[in-house]
Amino acid sequence: MLAPCINDQLYGISGNNNLSQLLLAHPKRNLLNFASLLSGESFVAKPRVATNTQPVQQLPLRDEKEPRRFNDGKWAIQLRQLLNFRQTFGHCLVPHTFPPNPFLARWVKRQRRQYKLMMEGKHSTMTPERVRILNNTGFVWDSHEAIWKFRLHQLHQFKKIHGHCLVPSGYPAEPQLATWVKCQRRQYKLYSKDQSSGITAERIMTLNEIGFEWEIRSCRERN
Repeated sequence: MLAPCINDQLYGISGNNNLSQLLLAHPKRNLLNFASLLSGESFVAKPRVATNTQPVQQLPLRDEKEPRRFNDGKWAIQLRQLLNFRQTFGHCLVPHTFPPNPFLARWVKRQRRQYKLMMEGKHSTMTPERVRILNNTGFVWDSHEAIWKFRLHQLHQFKKIHGHCLVPSGYPAEPQLATWVKCQRRQYKLYSKDQSSGITAERIMTLNEIGFEWEIRSCRERN
């Protein structure tokens, strides 16, 4: 049985109070320090040793019109907000619209977009270091896939209780599960007609394995 995709067990999340406290106390510290806390590695800044006696050439000042690619201070502050969210809800799947903290919701979407750009080899503010930090906090890169797996887990639980997968329309215990089940049937019909659909052959096979009911009428006739 698949475990919920947004809980600590699946993502291997473990509490890290040291990181949270460090972020709260020093939100602008270098991200390498945060990465070392999450990975267990030690990071010590080594002093630079002069190799010659030549005067150091002063670098030209950065053009103020040039956008700052890496703003570690602000990024760390939002990471702290994500850790607070995880501490409250037990996962990092921030809703697309999150009224208590809309800035966090936008930041999470931005991380996914920047990650996609990085993977495509395009200009991006995402870095391997940030990816590692987010992975260690249980960041959800594909929210659609995460929600689908979570609903699948709920369907498994429904079958355990009722012995079948025929979730009633408007199921009061889990109305979102009922909506998701109807959506799978609708997407399956589109898939069968070779039309654009959100369902895949792999998802169809997964649902078939747990006894998903694609046609309500056929089920009622059997009963």
